[in-house]
Amino acid sequence: MGKDYAGLEHYSLEDNMVTYEWHLYIPDNNSLKLKVTYQYHDAKVGGHFGQDKTLEFIKRDYYWPNMEDWVRNYIRTCNACQRNKTIRYKKYSKLVPLPIPYQLWKQISMDFITDLPKAEGYNQYGVVVGRFTKMAHFIPLKN
Repeated sequence: MGKDYAGLEHYSLEDNMVTYEWHLYIPDNNSLKLKVTYQYHDAKVGGHFGQDKTLEFIKRDYYWPNMEDWVRNYIRTCNACQRNKTIRYKKYSKLVPLPIPYQLWKQISMDFITDLPKAEGYNQYGVVVGRFTKMAHFIPLKN
């Protein structure tokens, strides 16, 4: 096959319809894509499956380029799915602010910077920051 026909071996014509590896090919037409996705995702009985399940159902019969991105975007903008999505994290508690520091070095924060390249035998830093002035001390440490 020539350069112009590269990749066309996956396409065929069956009953006056274009197929791609035995799946019905949907051209670049948003109304057709909407109908197919609506048929599988918004069904009255057992509809509004997640992205992966809807994609699995559509891929059984249809194909179009960038189908995964298109279907994921459709489901991401589905009003019913967004309203009924279950919360998968623990409820947040009320924020309690830290007290305001009133004196130098009375309140500090501490952190570590690790996995650095070795320099003179040191490969990490301890960082101590005074909350009042935001002054920082960097302490070289060995592993």
